[in-house]
Amino acid sequence: MRYFPLFVDTKDAEILFVGGTDGVLSKLRLWLKTQAKCSVVALEAEADIVDLAAQGRVALSKRAFQLQDLAQKRVIIVSTGSPVADHLVSWLAQHSGKLVNVVDDPENCTAITASLVDRDPLVIAIGTEGAAPVLARRIKADLEERLSPKLGLLVAAAAKLRARVSNDLPSRTRRALWERFFSDEGLRALDSEAALEEHFLESQTAAGQKRDGRLVYIGAGPGDAELLTLKARKVLHQADLVLHHRTISAEILELARRESTRINVDALSDELRARICADVAEGALVVWLQSGDVARHAGAVAEHASWRGAQVPFEIIAGIAGGDAANNTEAAKREVA
Repeated sequence: MRYFPLFVDTKDAEILFVGGTDGVLSKLRLWLKTQAKCSVVALEAEADIVDLAAQGRVALSKRAFQLQDLAQKRVIIVSTGSPVADHLVSWLAQHSGKLVNVVDDPENCTAITASLVDRDPLVIAIGTEGAAPVLARRIKADLEERLSPKLGLLVAAAAKLRARVSNDLPSRTRRALWERFFSDEGLRALDSEAALEEHFLESQTAAGQKRDGRLVYIGAGPGDAELLTLKARKVLHQADLVLHHRTISAEILELARRESTRINVDALSDELRARICADVAEGALVVWLQSGDVARHAGAVAEHASWRGAQVPFEIIAGIAGGDAANNTEAAKREVA
C-alpha cells in the first residue's frame, strides 16, 4: 500500500486550486461538501467556477499563480491545462511542505482523491492509487445502490446518543449495543424521535445481557483467503480472540476484526487452555484457525474443548483440505484441456 487513506479535519482549512479547468471544477465540487475554505487562482476559469465565485462559495483570483499563494494553504489541487505548469506548481508546493494533487497525474501527487460514497457523516472512500479510477467508480455505484440513503441520519443520531453510553462498559458490551443499533430496525426507527429513543434503549438492554461465549474452529484451507466460507469470514469479523498457527497466511489474518487479540499458537499449553476457558466464560468469541479442513479432526477438537472438567461450547467450520484444493485445480485444468 503506497497511499494510506486518512480522514482529516477540514474545518477552516484553506485549500488552493490552481487552474480553472474541468479537472479543477470536479475536485472543487467535492471539496465544497466539506467545511474547508476554497480559493482558485487562474487566468481563465470555467463558467461554473465563475458562478460559484459569484455565489460567494469560492474565492476566485483571475491571474497567474504566484509563490506566495501557497502561504497558509493545507492542500494544493492543480490542473492548469499545461503539463509543464502543473509540474512546476507541484514541485514548488511539495518543497513548501504542502499536500499536492495534480489531477490525472499520480506521479506528481503526494495525495490523491478517492471515489466517495457520501452518506454524511458516513463517508466511504474507495481508492486504486490512481491506477483504475473507472473500477473505483463502479464499486462506488454498487455501494450507492446497496446503502440506504438514510444511513447517514442514523450515524448522526448515534453521534448525539454516544454520550449516554458509559466508557466504563466493557468494550464487548459497547460493541454489541452499536451492532444492534445500526440495524434495519434502527433505520425504521428514524421515522420518529420516540421510536429512535425506544430502539436505543432496547439496544442498551440487549447489550447488557450476558452473551454466551464459544470457541469456533475454522479450517483455513490451503491458505487462500478466497477459499474461506462466508460463515468463516463472518465469524472472523466478530472474533474477540484469534488463535492461529504460524502457517496461517497474512491475508486470512487480515480478515479478523482489527481490535481482536491474536496469538500465534504452536502448542496448546495449560495457560492457553485456561485463557480460552476464561474468555469463553465471559462471553467472548474465540476463533482457532487451523490449516486444511479442521472437520477431519473433530475428535481432537472435542478434546481441546474439554479441559479439567470445563466443557467449552465449540463449533466447527469446515475448510478445504490443501490436497483437495490441489486435486480440484488439476481436475479443472484437465477438464479445460
